Amino acid sequence: MLSKTEDDIRRTWNVEADFFPLVTIRCLAYNHALFIEKTLDGFLMQETSFPFEIVVHDDASTDGTAAIIESYQKKYPSIIKALYEKENLYSKGDGSLARVMDSFMRGKYIALCEGDDYWTDKMKLQMQIDALEEHKDYMASGCGFIVKEDNKPDCDYTIYKAGQESFVFGIEDYGKNWYLKTLTCVYRKEVFDYVASKCYQYKKDVTFQYHALKNGNGIYFCKPMGVYNIHSGGVWSAVSELRKVKGDLNTFREIYIKNDRDRTIRPIYLARLESMLRLEKGISEKFSYLLEALMCAPDMAHKRHFISVFIGSVSCKKNQTYSFGKQLSFAEKGHDTALQHCLSGFSTPEYTHTWTDGMTAEMKFVLKRKKPQNLLLNLEYSTFNGKQRVKLYANDVLIADYVADGDEVKTLALPNEVVQNRALLFRFELPDAVSPLTLGISADSRALALAMRSISIFQKRHDY
Repeated sequence: MLSKTEDDIRRTWNVEADFFPLVTIRCLAYNHALFIEKTLDGFLMQETSFPFEIVVHDDASTDGTAAIIESYQKKYPSIIKALYEKENLYSKGDGSLARVMDSFMRGKYIALCEGDDYWTDKMKLQMQIDALEEHKDYMASGCGFIVKEDNKPDCDYTIYKAGQESFVFGIEDYGKNWYLKTLTCVYRKEVFDYVASKCYQYKKDVTFQYHALKNGNGIYFCKPMGVYNIHSGGVWSAVSELRKVKGDLNTFREIYIKNDRDRTIRPIYLARLESMLRLEKGISEKFSYLLEALMCAPDMAHKRHFISVFIGSVSCKKNQTYSFGKQLSFAEKGHDTALQHCLSGFSTPEYTHTWTDGMTAEMKFVLKRKKPQNLLLNLEYSTFNGKQRVKLYANDVLIADYVADGDEVKTLALPNEVVQNRALLFRFELPDAVSPLTLGISADSRALALAMRSISIFQKRHDY
């Protein structure tokens, strides 16, 4: 706990003894006993010329989080408002958690940070509020952040632009980058009021981001001012990949429908439908997603694509059969091509390579033998814009999570239990994919990560 007193914090505020907060800091906590002190300290260390309040909501924690919050509330009674639940509202899924917190939002601006993340820059709020106060068309502000994950090196998720301390972004940038990661966000309160008026059932952070950018611009500060923790006890970390994608689909479908089928949302909505087509196991469920995609698709080319994805996800095509040891090229011209195995997330092939396009790319291989053992996957690629984080799944099992950098040849072992039949579905998750247009390099709007050159699968030989 900080040594600062309430008087120390309020000394720089340009207000009388009784104050109405310009900013309400909104913090949700659940079993965050290991983190909540850093979170609250990050709020209380803010040096501002305006008053702020902290509304922290403990959602029936069982690990002592509530007791820590209570100790802070007693020391800072006029700054911290603590809410305690006897039963977990998040698990109900009925929107009651958000409604409770919404009723306590008094500030002109709402700053967000959950109880297992924290701020690291004491001037964060002042910088963001100064910008929002000066520019009435700015509806939100974000900044960079550091990702800390169990047993992994820290990763800087800040978007840097040469010679710029900050930059403005708009609705055309929606869904392309983490401009408004929750722990970094400050919104005008009217964004929350507008979202509430829409009566969303599946609202998430992307819902608020959409309405902020639909009604104005955002400003992004090119420096890390907070930490996002990924840990085994996190609510989102424990959710399966299928549930995450299905949750995203529900959210974007609802935004799309409730906002006159906005074309800004359509490609994101269609991308989630495509992911569900690939991840869902049941044929009838796949078919229902196909019908939904066909109704939403803007033209025949998109319709044909979704039909192809559907067919590829339920059957093994002859041209996907693969012989061990054959090196397949991603080049534009080649006899042994990898392109026939690409399902989604790849751009048009070029002379020596094919770029991944988007934050997910998938390939499918049908092996000639059932349940082969001791397989190795060999990849040759180059990265775009320096380092790129790569998470690689084989048949929905995570087999690699690493940071690629430059020209690389990567050899990965495939666990024997992954290959239960002849089919191998590889999924690349590429969270750092970014377009040259976003970086100001060119007008190329593709979200690039890896320039794929070749791929091969072979069996490890044993030496006797």
